[in-house]
Amino acid sequence: MSAAKRPRKGPNVKEIAEQIVRVCSAPENRKGCAQDDLESALGNTAKDVILQALNLLIKQNKLVPCPGHDGKMLFRLKTAEEVAKFQGLVAEDMLVYQEVERAGTSGISTKDLSTRANLQPPQLTKVLKTLETRKLVRPVKSMNKNKKMYLLYDLEASREITGGTFYSGQEFDHELIIRLQEAALAIIIREDSASAQKVHEFIEQSGLVHGKQLEMSDITSVLDTLVYDGRIEKARD
Repeated sequence: MSAAKRPRKGPNVKEIAEQIVRVCSAPENRKGCAQDDLESALGNTAKDVILQALNLLIKQNKLVPCPGHDGKMLFRLKTAEEVAKFQGLVAEDMLVYQEVERAGTSGISTKDLSTRANLQPPQLTKVLKTLETRKLVRPVKSMNKNKKMYLLYDLEASREITGGTFYSGQEFDHELIIRLQEAALAIIIREDSASAQKVHEFIEQSGLVHGKQLEMSDITSVLDTLVYDGRIEKARD
């Protein structure tokens, strides 16, 4: 008479989480690993178990979900520095952080944060101070509405908030415009003529602008002011 065998159990959520950490630690996955790739790497592991393991790692602040270039969600291991920044944060801190993260480069006001996190102003002020101290979020003064907006510490605020390259704080930076005009004239005079792209490259290489990213639209605006002033002429190839 043959003896019955106990069904073999598959790996539990904790074991799968450890495997996910190993996969995400690979050099090619340092910037993130898509869920499809994780499922392939984990063989026949059930999708619901993988999702549970991902959620466990996110709750443990070991893994962070982030959007990829193709729109797919990537899962990236946090660095030791990132883990240290989140160490000891309470539920209210994480809730506010997640709302700021969700707002992206547009930022979020304290009024909206208070409503969405369901926190009274004194509570919210305390939470924001904690997050600012840990360099997780930072305030930016909105140019249009003259109010403070919060965004993730490493994010660059959108132009709708800052007013773009030609604003410093809430003031229009006339001196910067003049410097850019003179630089544009210099390359045009030297080359006899120059495209907007050529002017953009020249100014970028000159190191004239610090702490701001010059867009082609900025250069076009500067060249247009020179055309309006009659200092240069616009021509087509």
